[in-house]
Amino acid sequence: NGKKRYKFPTKEQMETYKEEYAPLVEKAKKQIEEHGLGNFSVYNAQLVYMQVQARFPEHLDDCIPYLTVKTFDGWIEANRRVKKKEKAMQTITFIQTKDKEDNTDPLDRTVYPKTTHVFGIWQTEPIK
Repeated sequence: NGKKRYKFPTKEQMETYKEEYAPLVEKAKKQIEEHGLGNFSVYNAQLVYMQVQARFPEHLDDCIPYLTVKTFDGWIEANRRVKKKEKAMQTITFIQTKDKEDNTDPLDRTVYPKTTHVFGIWQTEPIK
């Protein structure tokens, strides 16, 4: 179909990048906590930093996952829109299936990964 799919790094590759991105991840974690946001994923932060470094190296220092990198809908909520022809970065989220019965035990539910598309603030513009 001609579309290039992003190939997520292996666990081993992520381990090799762990030290390189550790200072950025720690900075992001601190700023996210200051803004009262939860559910911080170190893995997704590393994925974002890897893609920003490869595609937008000039924005690596001002990149903060969850604050300056959000989903399309996240930017709409922040009164910004993604510029035309911008290509998304990809992260992973885990979706938990809903029970068919009245089973409230979360361990009995199926969890599966889903690719999430995110954009940096530099890929957006204010909504007028």
